[in-house]
Amino acid sequence: MKLYRPPLPQGHIPRPRLIELLDRSNCRLAVISAPAGFGKSTLAIEWLQRLSETHRVAWLSLDERDNNLQRFLTYLVHAFGRCLDEGASEASLEQLSVHQAHQPLSFESVLTPLLEELWQLKQPLVLALDDYHVINREAVHQCMHFLFDHLPPNVRLLLTSRYQMGVAISKLRLNRQLAEIGQEELRFTHEEIESYLLGEGFNGLTSGDISLVERRSEGWITGLRLFVMALSRESDPCQHIRALKGTEQFIANYLLEEVFVRLGREVQEFLLDTALLDSFSAKLCDAVGHRQNSLELLELLRSKGVFLVPLNHEGTWYRYHHLFAEFLQEQSVQRGNLRTTLVWERASRWFHERGQMPQAVDYALRANDVDGASRLVQGLSEEQLLAEQNLSQLLSWRAELPEQLITGRPRLVVIYSWALALSCQLAEAERLLATLSKFGEKEHAFYRGQELAIRAVILRGRSDLKGAEESAQAALEQLPPESYGARIIALSVLCNCHLSRGQIEPARDYNRMSVEEAQRSGHSLFELLMCFDQASLMMDRGHLDIAVRHIDEHTKRIYCDADTTSLGRLYMLKGFALWKQQNLDEAESWARRGIPIAERARDVSVVLGYTVRILIYRNRKDIGAAFNMLAEVERLMNLWDIPQVFYLAWLTVLKCDLWIYQGKLEQARGWLERLVELYDSEQVWPPPYLHFLPGLTKLIYCRLLLADGNPQGAAEVAAVSADKYRRQQLYNYQGVALLYEAAARNLAGQVTEAQERLREALELLEGSGMIYPFRELGDAIVAPLQQLGENEFARRMLAMICAKAPSSPEKESAENRLLEINRQLNEPISKREMAVLKLIASGLSNQQIADKLFISLHTVKTHARRINNKLEVRSRTQAAAKARELGLV
Repeated sequence: MKLYRPPLPQGHIPRPRLIELLDRSNCRLAVISAPAGFGKSTLAIEWLQRLSETHRVAWLSLDERDNNLQRFLTYLVHAFGRCLDEGASEASLEQLSVHQAHQPLSFESVLTPLLEELWQLKQPLVLALDDYHVINREAVHQCMHFLFDHLPPNVRLLLTSRYQMGVAISKLRLNRQLAEIGQEELRFTHEEIESYLLGEGFNGLTSGDISLVERRSEGWITGLRLFVMALSRESDPCQHIRALKGTEQFIANYLLEEVFVRLGREVQEFLLDTALLDSFSAKLCDAVGHRQNSLELLELLRSKGVFLVPLNHEGTWYRYHHLFAEFLQEQSVQRGNLRTTLVWERASRWFHERGQMPQAVDYALRANDVDGASRLVQGLSEEQLLAEQNLSQLLSWRAELPEQLITGRPRLVVIYSWALALSCQLAEAERLLATLSKFGEKEHAFYRGQELAIRAVILRGRSDLKGAEESAQAALEQLPPESYGARIIALSVLCNCHLSRGQIEPARDYNRMSVEEAQRSGHSLFELLMCFDQASLMMDRGHLDIAVRHIDEHTKRIYCDADTTSLGRLYMLKGFALWKQQNLDEAESWARRGIPIAERARDVSVVLGYTVRILIYRNRKDIGAAFNMLAEVERLMNLWDIPQVFYLAWLTVLKCDLWIYQGKLEQARGWLERLVELYDSEQVWPPPYLHFLPGLTKLIYCRLLLADGNPQGAAEVAAVSADKYRRQQLYNYQGVALLYEAAARNLAGQVTEAQERLREALELLEGSGMIYPFRELGDAIVAPLQQLGENEFARRMLAMICAKAPSSPEKESAENRLLEINRQLNEPISKREMAVLKLIASGLSNQQIADKLFISLHTVKTHARRINNKLEVRSRTQAAAKARELGLV
């Protein structure tokens, strides 16, 4: 609703002289400033309405709460996003979604991807920020400075404010980049006042009467509107207007004496009640005031065109003009706290009845009804919590509730133990769960099944598969049949434990049981949750196409009006399946779609999406970008305070993979040998959403041995893996291991054995759509494939490996040089950084580079800073010299 540009008020008087001022200026920043009620917002609306035929127009109404930088940026990004192509603002929203309240927020990192999208926009755009005077935090002002400094020339800002703003404008004024309309320009002229009063039916006024009104109102349009409303019941309004007397404060007095008092007791009570609400509809007003005629009262006020600001196109939700709302809230104080508290309690109840929990909890907390807020949270069913897994919202409510209240109610203990366990806060979840024992035996027994299911999640997170299985089995024995959510999670834990061990059949059995529970529950989101396990099993068995179709069928059949956690997981898993098929563009698209959903939900499965993107960067030989993304996800895990058991091994394996590609074999060797040993000894197990990590580690270790000139060692490692997968009936993975063994034995001179292994591998992999191992091995598998020319599948894979994307010799030579140089650097340079470095070396300024690459100036500076760090230099000049020395340019 803050992004909705209100319509022009009823009885609006056009301001052509001011519109012409704004049109003529053509400045990048326009500021309309004056005290409250001078028609700043109305003028902005009128101008934007005229521009909307040729411009893209965005609107953002500000309030006091927008001094929170994260909230301000969120609405700012959404406002711009409404004017850009679908998905253009996702990168900025991703940055905001991962921010933790206790960490400083970098507005540069949030705005930079948005600015890059704005620079791609060809059509002119105007963003209006209404009521900027409410902003008093320096961080928001600095954010606006940064935004304005980096906006493209086709984007203009329009700000309205009651007084001088925190955004410094003197420099802009000197550079003629600023158009200003102030109080003097906004004052209604004699002619405009006359036009307005005549339109309201004051036909008997003389020129002297108009002059009197002009002097008394000082051209203040709000005063004029209040005059009209106050005098509408007078038998001779014209005579009354001639008798008006007052001072500069007469409007404030009028609000009380001539407007509010004359509205009648019923309307007064209505105004005082509803002014306590951020926004309201007729039904909400009925509820908070225990009345049935709110629609009529709203229509009465709307017809006056003074007080109400519509918040949607349907005209069903409103707020009051800020000035009038403040006046009413001051009046409401005189009624005492009891009525205020009652209104908020009723509002909370109304939102609760409609399932709008955030608003319900918010109003309960305003009413200082901590018990009520806690009851609302307790009212959440475990089924809803476990199906939606909206952990961020639950954890934010927890911060508002006293700890002793949570630990004093067993149901709250269970709800927040679930939230903490699912968000990987294992120690805190265990601590809270332990408080259940202090309750009576009867209550403790009632929640015993839930406790065991939560403990199973905690133990699986800590890599204690045996303990997790025992706890999950015990939970299933204790939980009643109607506890679908907890039973489904317990079954999913059992499925994942067996999946991590490579025990495919038991995993399928538990998955089948969990799907049956989901179907019996009647809750479609549970089916989506279990679809992840189903598709994972299909992929492990080599049925990639079937897994992708399965995901598509579920996401299309089960309608969700929001991007739920389960959807994000499925999108990322689909991206991983497509990567295995080497459909890189589609894989990246689905991973990008799933990552922000997982980040908003604080779901650690986000690592799967990042795995896909990092592997794609490596496939595209952009090692620098892959390392940059690894650093980003590591930062995210630290922000979320995720235990290292969930991500450290994964990060290490991917780093080793990239080091091997760079030729930094010794850096990779120690880590890989240790991880292989740990996984072989089953001392540790992979994270829940990365059960394939041990197998991936073995393959990367094989590549290390091949790169290090030890094909015999690689063949032995691959042979052991292939035999293990055969016994586990994971024939898909067996085929991949055999393919690696074939390549290694061929390099070791064991041609006959290589051919045998290759034939077995082709038989297992043909039809699976598994393309990535052929591309990963590259030249190492070419000779064995050539010797099986009679095999159609072998010929297709050979053609794929040998096929090269069209590329000029110069480009190929440059890419090879970059790869070679990156092997010598501690941190590799990405392709984008290389493009910036070349332009720096050619003598272009930062702004010229930004213009040439269609990126923001800030992005250029960020790339330049990274380049300096990676080349170990301190300036642009030194960077250019080092690039020439290394042969990069």
